[in-house]
Amino acid sequence: MINKETVSNLIIDKKILGKNHIENYNEYLNVCYVFDHGAVRGAGVSICSVCENNKNDKFIFHALCTDLTDDDIKKLELIIDKYDTTIILYFIDKSSEIIKQLDLGNFHVATWYRIFIPYILECKKVLYIDADILNLSSLTDLFRIDMENHFIAAAPDTEKTNRNRNNMLNLKSHIYFNAGVLLININRWIDNDCSDKILDIVKEYGKKLVLPDQDALNILFSPSGDTYYLDKKYNRVELWKEQNIKEKLRETVLLHFVQTKPWQEAWLYEKRPYIENLYAQYEKISPWKDMPLERKEKLSYHDKRKRAVFLLRKGKILDSLYWYKEYLKAKIMKED
Repeated sequence: MINKETVSNLIIDKKILGKNHIENYNEYLNVCYVFDHGAVRGAGVSICSVCENNKNDKFIFHALCTDLTDDDIKKLELIIDKYDTTIILYFIDKSSEIIKQLDLGNFHVATWYRIFIPYILECKKVLYIDADILNLSSLTDLFRIDMENHFIAAAPDTEKTNRNRNNMLNLKSHIYFNAGVLLININRWIDNDCSDKILDIVKEYGKKLVLPDQDALNILFSPSGDTYYLDKKYNRVELWKEQNIKEKLRETVLLHFVQTKPWQEAWLYEKRPYIENLYAQYEKISPWKDMPLERKEKLSYHDKRKRAVFLLRKGKILDSLYWYKEYLKAKIMKED
């Protein structure tokens, strides 16, 4: 059973960066992330973007995390110094029995950590944000939403994802939402044992949960009225594939970089009008400035071709030829 006691046993350490004594968390806007060493860069820049675009509000940032290095924590402390805010790190025991039950193997098990958030935070309402999301304007109106009669607030996913996932999960008359941004009614979640119900869904559906925690959340909150649907500006997914990008970007509050991340070299392989350099602008004002772009260790044959084209554009002809040869080899092996 998931409750405050069992979840407290999941936390093997807690670090408060900033104010050590907070009497009432409800006097602040509470934002929560989940990240490990691989995602702390994106999350840290995301926190900076929130601080930059909400300078008149008081925030507490919470993070359920694992595998952070001393350097990661030092960088987060620099954010505290710059913005005079608070970050609370809750270190999760990856070896616990509950975590093992949630490991379906198709995504990193940390993606499930968000279902523990209501049992950890001492507030009525929390905004969960994925580590690959930038905040571009004020969050005040989002936090003002009346959640009394809803479990969560979330934005619809793309039409393609909505159609495919509803068909696969046999969800009728449901608007499939993206779980990268969730405004959570903590008391309602706890009173209705939502995390235990998610465990039951995992046992029932197993590998059918292709987008594991997101699918489970959509199944749980598919009854009409459970979800308050946000405007897509609060979780703009795949903006670069839409029409009228410039106009939609102007109204976007939370921009979600699904799939390829803007701190990866592969981000440069394709053109994304108006948003190509957005993440880089925020990273320049963060403790992660001047860090080189990450390079994937394992590339698909499509990625190898894109890297070859990218290197050719940079004038690195020999390197480009090498990766084009690797692309052809990988393509032939796939076709065989």
